[in-house]
Amino acid sequence: MIACFVEENHDNWDRFLHEFAFALRTSVNETTGKTPAELFLSRKIITPFSKLINVTEGAEYVGGNIEKLFDEARQNMRKQHKTWEKYYNRKRREVNIKVNDLVLVQTHFMSDAGRRVVGKFMPKFEGPYRLLEVGNNNLIIWKKGHS
Repeated sequence: MIACFVEENHDNWDRFLHEFAFALRTSVNETTGKTPAELFLSRKIITPFSKLINVTEGAEYVGGNIEKLFDEARQNMRKQHKTWEKYYNRKRREVNIKVNDLVLVQTHFMSDAGRRVVGKFMPKFEGPYRLLEVGNNNLIIWKKGHS
């Protein structure tokens, strides 16, 4: 999330940590079906957006029924686990890469304090590049400036 936000300006990312933390704490987790704040505080958080939609919905308290909240989260986790298991256990598909296909190349940028560059915020892939030759698991690609 931070990498998408900072783009070229890598030296002001820490100014927005509170906003990033709030976004993470109020986002519904795919596995549990609940927000981290809801599980930790036993209530739904009132966000500015929820105030626009429905004022009373955000004020719901789970109160003494925390076990019910955790049971729902556990059930959602089991259900999600079965869904993921189905996809995980499928056999890997063979990738057929041919000459003249366009491919992306994974990058491995290193941080450089002198240039004020944070490696984690750099793009993860570069390209697309056109494939010139395909060998035994070796790909020769066309790069800009080379023919």
